Amino acid sequence: MANHTALFEQALRSGDRDKIFYALVTHPTMPLSDDELAKLVALHPERWGVYAKYIGLLDDQVADRKLAALSGLGGQLA
Repeated sequence: MANHTALFEQALRSGDRDKIFYALVTHPTMPLSDDELAKLVALHPERWGVYAKYIGLLDDQVADRKLAALSGLGGQLA
């Protein structure tokens, strides 16, 4: 989670907060999970609270990516 926070802090400085959030959520090997997002919202609601609406949606995407990787589809579901 520390890595996610560092990336987000960088995004705040550069003005690309939404782009960094998308990159964290869609990361191919270490995507942001529901648990991680919930912790970040609780710890820093002023920074992460805007993304609280995505809690409960992220783990399904992680599972889909893992399934695709295991089935040899290269991260794309058929």
